Amino acid sequence: KFQFVLVDEAQDTNRIQFEIMKQFTKNSGNITFIGDDFQSIYRRRGAMMDNFLNVKSIRPDIIIHKLQMNYRSKPHIVHAGNQIIKNNQKQYEKTVVPHRSGNDKIVIMSHGDEIDEAKHTIELIAKIKEEKKKSREQFAILYRKNALSSSFEQQLIME
Repeated sequence: KFQFVLVDEAQDTNRIQFEIMKQFTKNSGNITFIGDDFQSIYRRRGAMMDNFLNVKSIRPDIIIHKLQMNYRSKPHIVHAGNQIIKNNQKQYEKTVVPHRSGNDKIVIMSHGDEIDEAKHTIELIAKIKEEKKKSREQFAILYRKNALSSSFEQQLIME
């Protein structure tokens, strides 16, 4: 029935979605299966990385093109990611390379709680503002969930 099928974010498909894709394409060789085995994040919603990794078992003729150029991140982030991800048991073998340049360092910080995290972040911003003669408008704080905003707001009010 379908002459062409595009499956985007294929690494996040579940078993039923994968079976539907197989049914849609059983009489056609025209399928584009796009995904990234480094970015499967929906297992808790039923996503099965094996759908993506084993697509050749149901479509042996499929051609795999590996996109290995990272256009967003600087080398220190890309190289750190490669070192962590290379330990994954199930993935396509590849090495991502950065397009951007730079030689920044990764700094890992540990905080006891969200108040400590906010306090340390605001102190770090104040230090950078003073040392590098930056204005407040040149900073932004991105937090991982909205519930953390009040800790940052309280620390900024006290500054």
